[in-house]
Amino acid sequence: MQRYIEKARKTFWSTDEKDFRGLLDDGLGFAFAYFLGIFLIGFVLNLIVMTLSSGGNLAAAILMGAFVFVSYAVGPGIILPAATFILLFIMAKKPSIDEVFQMYFYGATPSMLMSWVPCIGVFTPLVSFGNVFRGIREIKKLSFFETLIAVLVPALIYWGFWMFFIVGVITAAGGA
Repeated sequence: MQRYIEKARKTFWSTDEKDFRGLLDDGLGFAFAYFLGIFLIGFVLNLIVMTLSSGGNLAAAILMGAFVFVSYAVGPGIILPAATFILLFIMAKKPSIDEVFQMYFYGATPSMLMSWVPCIGVFTPLVSFGNVFRGIREIKKLSFFETLIAVLVPALIYWGFWMFFIVGVITAAGGA
């Protein structure tokens, strides 16, 4: 448990890129277990807040919970690290799939644990993005521009698709 808390402390609001060096010592399996653990904690907290804010409508809360799962777990847990790995490979930066996935797993800590907090929760993905950006830059010794391409491009495309999807759902619901 102490190792989980130490990893969360290092990634919650780190301002020093050197904090990311010790994160990779425990391997991909531990990082994946950490990611699932913080996701479950955040998911339960989100579910509670959504149920309370929807007037006890558990069905609406579960539907929103599914949205949270896809947007906060599948994207940062699978799609974004895979896209970053591919871009690093294309740029001939000798990426390690383990390192890239671990940085995304640990970098997601603020989003996973604090997304349920009213008003500030919507900004936590920016903190997580900053963590991933600094972590990838540190472990791969990339320039700012190389890191920007490897991390920002997949994030912009991913969130752009989500916005397109949400607008489409809202439009379809309004037109019914």
